[in-house]
Amino acid sequence: MKIGILGGGQLARMLCLKGHELGDEIHILSEKKDDPAAQVTQNWHQGSYHNKAQLRKFINQVDLITFESEFVDCHLLKKIASDKTFHPSLDNLLQFQDRWTQKNLFLKYKLPTASFRKIDSQEDLKSFAPLFNYKYVLKKRYGGYDGYGTFICRNRKEHTKWIAFFSKVNLPLNLIIEEFIPFEKELAVQFFRNERNEFTQLPLVESKQIDSKCDWIKGPIDHNAFPEILKKVKKLMQAENYVGTLAFEFFSSQGRLLINESAPRVHNSGHYSLNHPAGDQFSLHLKAITQRKLQLSATELLKYSFVMTNLIGKSTRQIVFPDNLLGHLHWYGKTGNRKGRKMGHINWITSFSPENSDKLLKLALKERKKIKL
Repeated sequence: MKIGILGGGQLARMLCLKGHELGDEIHILSEKKDDPAAQVTQNWHQGSYHNKAQLRKFINQVDLITFESEFVDCHLLKKIASDKTFHPSLDNLLQFQDRWTQKNLFLKYKLPTASFRKIDSQEDLKSFAPLFNYKYVLKKRYGGYDGYGTFICRNRKEHTKWIAFFSKVNLPLNLIIEEFIPFEKELAVQFFRNERNEFTQLPLVESKQIDSKCDWIKGPIDHNAFPEILKKVKKLMQAENYVGTLAFEFFSSQGRLLINESAPRVHNSGHYSLNHPAGDQFSLHLKAITQRKLQLSATELLKYSFVMTNLIGKSTRQIVFPDNLLGHLHWYGKTGNRKGRKMGHINWITSFSPENSDKLLKLALKERKKIKL
């Protein structure tokens, strides 16, 4: 089967590499020959998924299409490729592209999330801010990730600033406003489903964010509220006929787990799984969308402590690695370093114990300090 991936970044690269191991023929549509995914396949097609002619030509050469980013034009794809198979489906993707419909989907399946409203104008913002006692988060409905398109308000003074800021923005504002949630930790997980209704998941992990970007992952993590969320996510994926990977980020707050947001694709918080003996998110995604058996040993999943640290650029200099790295390096092959750019990640894994997880994190952060980013 010829699997087409729209996009050529690091997520597509890791899908492509795991596709080779599974014997899949992976095709990549991206703009540059030196894009991370284009470097690891002979089936690279130059083009943009925003260009109708290039998109149609690419789609006609593959059997099945999947995504490394949810921010594609689903309406265009429906027009030019109504007879093609997409996983997740275009209808699924439309639900998760828009934070407003995404949050309403959580409500439909009684999944816990912060209270929210839709903001289309400055008048909406003025009206709804008091409901949240002027402690709120504004998020763009479309296109936001890694903190882009997110605006935090902690008091009336900051609210006045955001009113002034958005008075200069064209209407409609296309935002949602959410209650600001004080949290103890951020957690994350990935779920997988195929058309046979087989379902599996990776372990719950702790995710540390710095400047709205994932800095490190540690796991596995237990949380008393998670089993109930698991049941509801399974119900959602089955009822919506969702096929592929569905990733969630949570706030842990006062014993509760509240969904921060979800992504209909493989996710940065699952990169540690590339070195997990039980299985990895990229292989599981490809198996799910091609209707292969989804099987993970729950015992095997919990036998290991693991840590992932992101390598995020701090300058434009060439990154230098020390000799004899103890972790497993995954390099994305990007052509240039720059501040804030995800350049790669390193995984560490050992036998499980809570003490081992903490020790491993200390070792991982210490080793990362030796890398000149």
